[in-house]
Amino acid sequence: DAAEIQSSSFVCNGTNGSAGPTGPTGPTGPIGPAGPGAALFTSSGSYTVPAGIHALLIEAWGGGGGGSNAFNCRPSVSLCAQVDEAYYGANNGGGGGAGAYQRVYLSVTPGSVLTVAAGSPGVASIPGVRVPVSYPPPASGDGGDSLVVYQGLTVLTARGGKAGSPHTYSSDNGDLIFATPGSGGTASFAAPALGLGSSAGAGGVGAQGASAGAPGSGGNGLVLATKTQPTNGGSGMVIILPVQ
Repeated sequence: DAAEIQSSSFVCNGTNGSAGPTGPTGPTGPIGPAGPGAALFTSSGSYTVPAGIHALLIEAWGGGGGGSNAFNCRPSVSLCAQVDEAYYGANNGGGGGAGAYQRVYLSVTPGSVLTVAAGSPGVASIPGVRVPVSYPPPASGDGGDSLVVYQGLTVLTARGGKAGSPHTYSSDNGDLIFATPGSGGTASFAAPALGLGSSAGAGGVGAQGASAGAPGSGGNGLVLATKTQPTNGGSGMVIILPVQ
């Protein structure tokens, strides 16, 4: 009440109080839409960052391993040929493993150049060839690695899948070496790239190549019962998407 007020005054400019604690960092915003200059590589090449672009999304798959064959070999005369009949058990070729997958976000400088390599497909060993070849029989090829190099640094690696190994039978002495499917590739990245996701390639199963229909899929091995010939692995791939 007014009768109880002894005195009054006004403080117009008090001293600053101590700073409060720092608040939490806000959430990272979504990645913007892809800008001009998107590119897809299925072989080696280079990529120049477009003007006004300061970040890239990059996805890569390694090449698939080749499917393997089955051989009847005579080491005594250093010759082998693809089999066309059963020899004491399983005699299919091994399926190839699939290439790995890696996705990254990379800050870049407009006008800079990236070196790109898309993994080559692993080649199946002499499908359909009945003419004798030298012993030991030729192996199918592994899938190649997909790589992206920026400013001298390999910032992304998606390794290729391994080829299946062949089934071999020796008509000299009856020895058998059973085929094995190829293993899948592995993936990695390095700074300044930021990893957004990766997966190792699947391994082949029996004569079946891994990840059929996908980039970097493994080739199928020889299936003797159906006379199905071994196939090459799938080509690796690198996709670059500029981010505005």
